[in-house]
Amino acid sequence: MSKRSALADLSAPLSQVAQLWGQLAERWRAGFGDCLPVALGRRLAARHALLAVTVEGETATVSFERGEHRTRVGRVALGEPPTLQDALAPFRKLKPTAILRLPADTVITRRVELPAQIKKNLHNALVFEIDRLTPFQAAQVYFDYRVPPAEQRGGKVLIDLAVCLRDQVTPWVERMRAERAAPEGVTWDGGWAGANLLPAGDRRVSQGGGRLLAQVLAGGVLILAAAAALSPLWQQREQIIALTRAIEDLRPKAERAATLRKQLEETRQRVEFAVNQKNREPRLVDLLKDLTERLPDDTYVQNLEYTRGAAQLRGESAKATALIGSLEEVPGIDGVTFQSPVVQVPNTGKERFHLSFQHKRPEGQ
Repeated sequence: MSKRSALADLSAPLSQVAQLWGQLAERWRAGFGDCLPVALGRRLAARHALLAVTVEGETATVSFERGEHRTRVGRVALGEPPTLQDALAPFRKLKPTAILRLPADTVITRRVELPAQIKKNLHNALVFEIDRLTPFQAAQVYFDYRVPPAEQRGGKVLIDLAVCLRDQVTPWVERMRAERAAPEGVTWDGGWAGANLLPAGDRRVSQGGGRLLAQVLAGGVLILAAAAALSPLWQQREQIIALTRAIEDLRPKAERAATLRKQLEETRQRVEFAVNQKNREPRLVDLLKDLTERLPDDTYVQNLEYTRGAAQLRGESAKATALIGSLEEVPGIDGVTFQSPVVQVPNTGKERFHLSFQHKRPEGQ
């Protein structure tokens, strides 16, 4: 197995582990902040700076957000060279978290219901179900999800799913990288807390949070907070390990399911092609019925050959030349011609003929 294929196999579990770890860290920070005095909590919140790029069509507003204060830095547009280097320079010292904020109408959000058995393997399950739950394939989109509290009932679990097209995100991510402000997350107007559509492998790791955390943890509150948080963090670590093992166990089944799905689709296409071919071909029983009704009573057919819409008709008739007009009146028959001269049959007064024509299914049948 090549290094590239090995990394591709691990991308899904690593993305899910990273998402779970991010949720744990966010929950721990929120709980720790509740233990601090109000003034200190506000001060720490103000130090958590955001460099937000808010998309508005083909352009976007760049703003520096710190607590409840927002400072507009400028605007950027797709396809233009970097223009904000000098304007962003004063804010880089604060190590802000760069995010891309999309309009709400570019993100599809819906609540879906899935079997509760797959709750421990939601990421991989959603990758396989994206084409059923949305109008797109998994390779076309970025997505994020959450399980709302107390939303499991019976054998089902409810999930909030958010999906956006990769083509709507990738150009802006490249644009932000050109401005030396690679995003750590992609969210949208009205998104839930902690939502991030950007895959874990594409996120820039923030370097400023560790310094701030080190300063906060210098106090004596760290000891109490760490002791209180140790037990749930350990439990979550065990859950992550168990989840990773479950993913490894389920991977062969998932690959087998993908293979069967591909085989089923190929079979369906072959059957559909055969049915369409059959429906386009005229029915011979209709041709025989039309010939029986339209040929005169003094005419009998000795031989009828039919190959892919082309027919050869041999026989005898009292007026062979009149057969061309009679046959051309039949819906679906055209191009009636004699293949050989009409010959008089001795002692019978009839004419021996050899006709050919084209036959197709009449429109509307």
